[in-house]
Amino acid sequence: FEAVDTSGIHGVADGVAIERIGSARDALEPIARAWSFDAIESGGIVRFATRSGDAAAQLVRDDLIDDEGPLYRLTRAQETDLPQRLKLAYAESGRDYRTAVVEAQRKDTPSAREIGIELPCTVEQSEAARRAEIMLQEIWSGRETISFALAPSRLPLESGDIVALTTN
Repeated sequence: FEAVDTSGIHGVADGVAIERIGSARDALEPIARAWSFDAIESGGIVRFATRSGDAAAQLVRDDLIDDEGPLYRLTRAQETDLPQRLKLAYAESGRDYRTAVVEAQRKDTPSAREIGIELPCTVEQSEAARRAEIMLQEIWSGRETISFALAPSRLPLESGDIVALTTN
C-alpha cells in the first residue's frame, strides 16, 4: 500500500506489545476491536475509520435489487448466544506493565455466557475498563445485521461506508 490514512480515528494506548510474528492484520484486529475502528483498503490507500459517524448515503427501496429473495434480510442473534460478561486482559501501564484484567457486565440478560479477550496494549486501568464496556456494548448492538443487494447505481459505495436505509 502506498499510503495510510489515520485521520478518521482517535484514541491513545501507552504501548503495544507484539509477541509473535504475524501479519499486520493479526496485530491490528484486537486493537481495532477495542477502539471501535476498521481498516478499509480503497485505491491503494488503507483508511482507518471509526464505526460511528454520518451516513455516506441515504438508501431507499429503489436502491435495492431483488436477488431471488426478499429485498433485505434482518437477522437478530439470540440473547443467550451473546456474552453477559467480558473480561479484558491487558498490560497495566501504572503498575510496571503487569498483566491485569478488567470486567464489563450486562445485568439485564438471560445469557450466562462469558468471553475473554487479550488486548496487546499497555493502558491505565480506567481506559481498559472503558474499552471493555465499549466492546461489550458493541457486541450487543451488533446482534442485529441486515443484508441486501444494491443496484448498480450505488456502485460508488465501498466497504466500510455507513449507510441509512429507509424501507417504508
